[in-house]
Amino acid sequence: MDAVGNATLLLVGEGAAEGLECHYFYDQSDCHIKDLGKLTPANRVVVPKIWMVNGKFPEVKQGNHFCIRCTGQLIIKKEGQYNFFLSSDDGSKMWLNDKQVVDNDGCHGERERGSSKTKYTAGAHKLVVDMCERGGGEVLKMRYKGPDTGNSKKAVPKSALRLPMQKCLGRPKVNTDQTLIPKLLYGHGALRAVSCTAVGIPKSLGVESVGF
Repeated sequence: MDAVGNATLLLVGEGAAEGLECHYFYDQSDCHIKDLGKLTPANRVVVPKIWMVNGKFPEVKQGNHFCIRCTGQLIIKKEGQYNFFLSSDDGSKMWLNDKQVVDNDGCHGERERGSSKTKYTAGAHKLVVDMCERGGGEVLKMRYKGPDTGNSKKAVPKSALRLPMQKCLGRPKVNTDQTLIPKLLYGHGALRAVSCTAVGIPKSLGVESVGF
């Protein structure tokens, strides 16, 4: 909490709304993944999961020469060893916790590439998936395999995906029971109950779940 009583509050993990936030970038003639973070997106869409095939990329404005970046949080329920897979046409890459785990880059028809088996703890993990399409068909699918799937390769479901961490707006007030309640929250998608994690506040104060 700062000197005037503002706290930094973030929607994290299962407190955030389900799905992923995706941004489109157009007039990209290279099917190799570039640093999309340096480009200005043309439009935004929230998707329930990464399972997109020809003509079914939500709200895409053109069928060729585009890139898409999807960001959010992957929820692991059971700690253990996991593999992740991307099928794409053309190139795609995937990062977890800022580490690249799948490289399916380049100009090619639909093909799948996977990660090495890696141990992940239960909880929320930062997720970024990029894909670029030059021409012809366009495909982007994400699967995983591990304790949460019974060690079978399955599509990553909506229930395992959350939107990126979002700040809660407004100065919180302290209740008589020493919980913090933000005056205003914001997120994406349908209104639903959310929870916040406070950063930089006294440990003696908790944060109450708030619906909006």
